[in-house]
Amino acid sequence: MELESVWRLLPVVITIGMALVVRRILPALGLGILSSALILNQGAVWPSLQYLADNLSSQFYQQGQWQRWHLDVLAAITLLGCITSLLRRSGAVTQFAGWLSGRIQRAQCPSGGGRRRVSGVY
Repeated sequence: MELESVWRLLPVVITIGMALVVRRILPALGLGILSSALILNQGAVWPSLQYLADNLSSQFYQQGQWQRWHLDVLAAITLLGCITSLLRRSGAVTQFAGWLSGRIQRAQCPSGGGRRRVSGVY
């Protein structure tokens, strides 16, 4: 196996390893992206950061105009994350999970047989 092939696998290994160790996906992905940029620029830090900034900015602003569709997707994902966070903090997710669990248990246990609930215990 060539040395270049091994270097190409390094960011993937770093990302998966960090995700398993710290159990946080976003920092692991960030480190994987940063390590990829460092490998592409032969370990030079400043050119790697410039490369990342250029690629990030080109996703939203290209050829003298804003990329409307990319901005719309970014706004939708941000709003979805905000709504999900609000639902989690309000307890709605826990309530919904409890309701759904009860519905599933009732569907699995018809009134004619199966497990019966006795004072909250099966």
